This record gives sequence, C-alpha cells and structure tokens, in this order.
Amino acid sequence: MAKRKPTVLDMERALGYAIDQSVYSDHVGHRFYSNLTPISDLPYDRVEKEYASTGRAQRYQRCKQDSTTIFPTGNETKTISWQGSTVTVQQLGSVGFYKFLVDAQYEFGLDLSFLFTIEEAFNLLSMSRLLELKIKTQTLPRPTLQWQLRSNSVPKDRSRLLNMPQEIRDKIYRFTCQDAKWQSKQLYSGGKDLSFCRSLGDPSGFYFPLGKTFTLLAVNRQMRQEALVLAYRCTRFYLTDIEDLTRFLLAVGRIGRENIESLDFAWESQIDLDASWRDFPDSETNHLTLPAFHISRCIQLLKQCKRLKSVQLRFERCLITDVPLETFKTNAGILLLCSLQGIDNSAILSTENENMSDFVVAQWLRKQIICK
Repeated sequence: MAKRKPTVLDMERALGYAIDQSVYSDHVGHRFYSNLTPISDLPYDRVEKEYASTGRAQRYQRCKQDSTTIFPTGNETKTISWQGSTVTVQQLGSVGFYKFLVDAQYEFGLDLSFLFTIEEAFNLLSMSRLLELKIKTQTLPRPTLQWQLRSNSVPKDRSRLLNMPQEIRDKIYRFTCQDAKWQSKQLYSGGKDLSFCRSLGDPSGFYFPLGKTFTLLAVNRQMRQEALVLAYRCTRFYLTDIEDLTRFLLAVGRIGRENIESLDFAWESQIDLDASWRDFPDSETNHLTLPAFHISRCIQLLKQCKRLKSVQLRFERCLITDVPLETFKTNAGILLLCSLQGIDNSAILSTENENMSDFVVAQWLRKQIICK
C-alpha cells in the first residue's frame, strides 16, 4: 500500500508554525530556489518544501548562532555592489527556513530573484563579508577590467617561484594549467547549492572554488592573482545540463565569464523534463523535450563569455535521431543558441560520448554556431 502523503495541516503541526501563504503570493511567486527550480504556485508544494528542510534544522541553528550581525533584520536590506552588479538580501518574516529574498542584478541586464534558506543566505553573506574585509585591508586589489592582475606588494610568504621573472612564472602557470578539465561535481564540500550561494556573494568570481586540481591558486594571494586568468583559459569545463551551466556562469563571476574559452555541456533541462512528465504523464514523447525555461538566461550569460572559442554540445541520442530538422530550426531555444557569435570550434556529441556529426540535425546545428 502506498504511503499516505501528509496534509498541509500535518506538515505545519510537525513544523510548529503555519506558512503565511499571502506572504508567498506577494513576495516570492516569481522567484527561484537555489537550484533554479521555480517556486510553485501551489500552497501544498511550498509547505512540503519547508517540511523537507526540517532534517537540516541543526545546521540552520548553528548558522543562526554564528550570524548575529550578518543577517539583515526587520526591513533592513544588505547590498553587495561590484562594478555595476548588485546582490541584495532581505529577510522575509521571522519563522521558517526559506525566508531570505535574494535579488541579483548584473551590469549586462540579467536579473534573477531567489528565495534562500537560512544556511544559504549565511553562506552568501559570509563570502561577501570576506570580500569586504579583503578590500578594506587591501589584501584583495580592487577589480579592474583587465584581469591580468599584478601586485606591487611583496607577500611575507614569498616563494622561490615568485622570485622568478614574470615571464617565467607565466610559463609555469600555463604549463600547470594546460589541458585541465573541471566538472561541477568538483565543487567543495557542502554540495552544489551551498557552493553556488557562496559564489553569489562574490560577483567578481575571485574566490570561486576551482578545486584541488589548481593547487597554485591556494598558495597565496599573489599567485592566485597571477594564475587565475590562465586557469580559466586553459581549462575545459564540463556541465551536466542547462541549469548546471547557468548556475556555473553566475558563480564564476565576471573574471570567469571574461576568460573561459572552452565549455562542454548537455542541451537538456531537468526542470523542463519534470514539467513535461507532470503536465503530460501519459505522453510517449516527453523524452524528446528540448530545454526552454532557463534558455534565455543561459544564453545571456554565454554571450558574456567573450573569449569562448570551443563548445561541445551533448544531446540525448534520440533528440538528434528522432526529432525532425524543422523542429530544431523553429525551436526558440535552439534559435537563441544559434545567436552566439565567435565560436571557432564546435562538436555535437551524444550524452554517451558518441560523435553525432553524420546526422543532418547535428550538421545543421554545427554550421549555425561556428564563427559566422
């Protein structure tokens, strides 16, 4: 026998408080959770999301104890500003786990609104505080448009490498970073969601965790300043779907977006697939769903990657073999993808790494996104 789903009243009793649905309707109907899932219009779904967070109550309590001054209170809004981009954080009510409104506005016109948990907001604000302290103490230079950062100060822990001429150091950095590969599963402990939230607190992208592959970046400040640009330029980044790619391009900040040269990502969306199965549970073609929901945001971010030269696109094999070419030619998301400029090299692969270049759809698509 299937287990009975708890009612809204059951969940609110377990939570110890009621969810004010009017607050949700007024403030969060257009927002996303940190994984980019849209907030549901259904009261049951919102209470269920809150209820599912009770297992993390101990971690939330620790965040509250550690953050007496970091969280905004009452009508206060905390703002992070950096070169035309702003991230604001405001607290929504005094009860519940999902109660922080986060609004990110970028200098190139992209706006995103989120609803964060206590833990997620804590990670975001902790990173922004670190950035403020670094700038105030002049241990992080104020960002410039050119990210070949150089420091005039001599660090106390200066290594032998830093005593070498700049030209030699650059060759060593490039050799260390060459042909590097990075996957989103390499994000630091705490999971993708918390790593993404932390990164939103640093619009520059200077502190984005590239992982253990790039040990040079963790040696000291000057070495990170000098090697970070090359790390982005010499690495191929692998992302699992459109949501993963969108969050990654937000998280790497301006430094990352201006220096990434190579991307590998799957042209699929779990959000769109879930919506298709939810809306048409008996359909036999849901597996042929092309991404739509976050495509415009994703392409807007991709267009900020001015040095992007190489793209490997991955599709479920059935999309290339079973979907008519005319469907691709008229699909809004594909048309946005084809609006990218300056790509020197592209490949169309299946998610199982099969080269799909012999198929008509793949040939047409590749011609559209190669440098025009």
